[in-house]
Amino acid sequence: MSELKILIVEDEGIISLEITQILQSQGYQPYAVFSNEDVIEKAQEIQPNLVLMDIKLNGEDECIKKAIKIREMMNVPIVYLTGCADKTTLNAVKSTTSCDYILKPFDEEELVSTIEMALNKHNSI
Repeated sequence: MSELKILIVEDEGIISLEITQILQSQGYQPYAVFSNEDVIEKAQEIQPNLVLMDIKLNGEDECIKKAIKIREMMNVPIVYLTGCADKTTLNAVKSTTSCDYILKPFDEEELVSTIEMALNKHNSI
């Protein structure tokens, strides 16, 4: 079985590196994107099995729209990363068909279990 590809969309380099290292240690094949501009093209290029998407990249609010477009085009689960737990943000996430979200800061176990649950839910549909 080939490694599952996970697209990481995160503008904070340290967080992206941490996620990349965690995913590699778990046998996943991570790909990082640091801006909202080329995320759709990168997703089409690598054909990920799952997308980890920061809700706000460089202060932009377009991430949820881009995640919805990727999900519609490729039928892959989206797990949102967010440092915001306010009602507006959480309602925006709930209104999409993403599988889940993770609040920052997160730990390795939480990240891995959320990814595994999202993949399992998606594969059972």
